[in-house]
Amino acid sequence: MLTAHENELLRGWIRGLFESEGINDELMSTCKPAEFHLLVATLFDQSVKACQTRVLAAGLTWFAHALWETKDPSPSIDTLILALSVLIKPPSMSSDSAAMHSAVLAIVAGPLEEALTHAQRVHKLRVDINPLIETLNARIQQDNRKTKAYAELETWATAPPMGLQTALSDSVNGLLSWCLTESSGATASPPNYTHRLVRSCVQLWGAQATLQSLVDELMSRISAGQEQSVDLLFDIVVSMVVAPQPNSTWTLKEVLKIQSQEANELSKTNADRARIIVRLHRRVENFSAASAHDVGGGMAMEVGDGGGMVLNDAAGITTTDLDDVLKHTEERFQRGDFLGGAGGDRYMAIG
Repeated sequence: MLTAHENELLRGWIRGLFESEGINDELMSTCKPAEFHLLVATLFDQSVKACQTRVLAAGLTWFAHALWETKDPSPSIDTLILALSVLIKPPSMSSDSAAMHSAVLAIVAGPLEEALTHAQRVHKLRVDINPLIETLNARIQQDNRKTKAYAELETWATAPPMGLQTALSDSVNGLLSWCLTESSGATASPPNYTHRLVRSCVQLWGAQATLQSLVDELMSRISAGQEQSVDLLFDIVVSMVVAPQPNSTWTLKEVLKIQSQEANELSKTNADRARIIVRLHRRVENFSAASAHDVGGGMAMEVGDGGGMVLNDAAGITTTDLDDVLKHTEERFQRGDFLGGAGGDRYMAIG
């Protein structure tokens, strides 16, 4: 239970943060840091509710302006930093509150980071400002990575003529061409490749459709009589199949195992495809068994975040960033846009 004085202070802070009059000097002088600490829980609860009406960002922006105006010494800096510490790094939040808090930080992280950096230069002896700067920098970097991840996904999904299917096919063939050049003794620059492409396909198409596309690539090479390249292509596809997949879906390896168990039935209508599936499954199993003793395989590829192979990739996007973008993409578009039937409809581009 708050005292009358504390209730008055709380009303002053709420009015200052969320109404037009702003936080005045009188409030700053009458609210001691210890008193503000007592008001934190209630004030933060009100702040979360304010997110729903889009006014908390304006309140945090006020803090940025106030920080630019502080001088050393400043009687208000203690209260400013204490308030920002709670608002930027709250001690606990529900999942709903955390989502709102994240949305607000995304809006104000840049201006606040700049203002806090200025305040750190002015108040050189303070040790409580830099942790806030580091928190905001991490948020800014995460937002930048997610922006890159979405742009990357959009590039793949709009690749003509068939979006993700074209992007996957081009990547497989680009890797194959590079491997063939290297195996001949010549030197070639590696293509741009990241396992995020396969991960995106599995998340948006499903593992079955992604595996079907990879098997199609193998079938086309075998049908064309390009046996020299088939063995290398199997290595590439195996590397894609065994790399980690989204946790919420069937993996390529799991689907391949099921299809290999059904190969006898498939052989009655498509013997060539059944043989490829069985051959691919055996190589995946052999690779998995060997990797328990000697991780590496035949392809000189870096291991990126999430365990997938990476070549010539400087984007710095993490698996977590990609999964957040994929989740957002699935919320914006119905899954039927990506999995809506046979043929080209399965590979519709985003947008």
